[in-house]
Amino acid sequence: LYHHYGIHLKNCVCLQLAEIAVRRQPRPNLHGYVNGGRKIILAYGDLDSVELQEYVDIERKGKQLIFPDQGGSYDNLTRRPLDTVAAQYSALTTSYLVPV
Repeated sequence: LYHHYGIHLKNCVCLQLAEIAVRRQPRPNLHGYVNGGRKIILAYGDLDSVELQEYVDIERKGKQLIFPDQGGSYDNLTRRPLDTVAAQYSALTTSYLVPV
């Protein structure tokens, strides 16, 4: 964020490094190296079937809206008001990381 916008972060935790620090036992689909947010949420989030389906659906719609290789555009994150799907996708990881 600093490089792009000049934002200095304080009191932030790197989820990837925290996950390595607390990893006590092997989890399915996790490897011995740094894992991304999606894998961490799926491994530690204890999502029930409804939450898992909601996560997968929002993730799929968000990627289709935002990522050029899936037919979207990064510009969809800069338009205001923010598209509902873009807002849901942006909040997705955060909302499921709280319990983790």
